[in-house]
Amino acid sequence: MIEPFPQGDYAELAVSSHYSFLRGASSPKHLVAAALLNGHRGMGLADRNTVAGVVRAWSALKSLREHGLLPPDYLRDGSGPGEVTVNEDETIDPALSDEVKRRAAKFKLILGARLVFNDGAPDILAYPETRAGWGRLTRLLTKGNLRARKGECEIGLGDLLKAPEDILLIVMPPRDLAGFDKVLTRIAQAAPGAVWLGVAMLRQGDDHRRLERLQAMALKAGVPLLALNDVLYHAASERDLQDVLTCIREGATIETAGRR
Repeated sequence: MIEPFPQGDYAELAVSSHYSFLRGASSPKHLVAAALLNGHRGMGLADRNTVAGVVRAWSALKSLREHGLLPPDYLRDGSGPGEVTVNEDETIDPALSDEVKRRAAKFKLILGARLVFNDGAPDILAYPETRAGWGRLTRLLTKGNLRARKGECEIGLGDLLKAPEDILLIVMPPRDLAGFDKVLTRIAQAAPGAVWLGVAMLRQGDDHRRLERLQAMALKAGVPLLALNDVLYHAASERDLQDVLTCIREGATIETAGRR
């Protein structure tokens, strides 16, 4: 069982679920529950070139608000329609349901997509503000899917910047920052007032120097910094699964994967 932490003001806006194929290790509902139980005020779910996790995330929050518990899992059991097994989710202790409902009532869930480009541009978390913004985002993803083979999405930064209206953009800096300032300025000029620079500590020994460089780039481009953690799983117990997914994606083994 997961015990709740005291509530704070932080909201994690860079979360990937297992709908980010071979990158995220946790389901949308467990990520929502973990954010709530860890005392976060909200969460942003943005999977890799897809909005496939949107419904699961919203249904989880609805269940948390109404019952204080996560919805069950329905598993197919047989070949006929309606032949399913219902597995109750025991992540949350029923004794905590009243506290969970209280927190969930004010929990802010925002949904979008993590846009991964084919032209070397940095990833961008795209969160639509309006129905028109959702239309632009989903058309962009559809265009990318039609260009690529099944399971892939081919979009370039120019595709997004042709019509960025009504979409909030969080730019995720690459590991190598050479030339990144020019790309950030281009994005900021295309969508004035709707761009943030996301910063996560990589824990690789140069975090302070990297943060200073990103601060200077953000100031030059006229965009604010946004603290992120770039979440891939909801609990430390999922780390082993995350490592296995990484090895499958990279074509490596646990023994040879190193720091990947």
